[in-house]
Amino acid sequence: GLLIKSFLRIRAVDPGFRVENVLTMTVDLPESLYSTTVGIQAFHARTLEKLSNLPGVLAAGAVNFLPLNGVMWGLFHLHDGRPIPHDYMVDKPAVSSEYFRVMGIPLVSGRAFTDQDNSAAPRVATISQSVARTFWPGGDAIGQRITLEDHPARNADWLTIVGVVDDVRQRSLTENIHPAIYQPYEQVKKPVFLSSMTFAIRTAAPPASLATEVRKESCSAS
Repeated sequence: GLLIKSFLRIRAVDPGFRVENVLTMTVDLPESLYSTTVGIQAFHARTLEKLSNLPGVLAAGAVNFLPLNGVMWGLFHLHDGRPIPHDYMVDKPAVSSEYFRVMGIPLVSGRAFTDQDNSAAPRVATISQSVARTFWPGGDAIGQRITLEDHPARNADWLTIVGVVDDVRQRSLTENIHPAIYQPYEQVKKPVFLSSMTFAIRTAAPPASLATEVRKESCSAS
């Protein structure tokens, strides 16, 4: 009886995203072939374009840490100099412009990432609602600046917040909501954070029916 109650309780938890008609695929790129950030980002861009053009695909996105499958967490700093509690850690997913749409993660305020948020553009970030409520309870998070660097030394180390999205249970359904700061994957500099990427597509048809084509397109992108 306790087992069933626990199961039903977990089933009732809102994860913050929608899995209906979503197919995911994780690609781990070998360092021997993909050792530079530019090369890795080019592979991801090619793969996303190919997946987006598949018949029956409504949208294609990518993330380096899929919800419920791992995290990369750490500290961040506010441009206005306010201290961050030493135990306040955020998840730091790198995502593509369509990721929130594919996963059904609601945009609360501001804008979502676009294809123009690339390596040549000013660096931007989207934060989860819990981060916005903690540090900007008045609702003025948009336009604020933050950094994920331990020792920001230049202007390019700072990210401008352009959007706030709903919270996602990134770690597990049994843990509390964890705050997150998202970056466009095209603005992430270190290859180690990009070499393993999960691609997700939202489909009009049953997702399993596209599995073979999705696998084929990821191979051809290399």
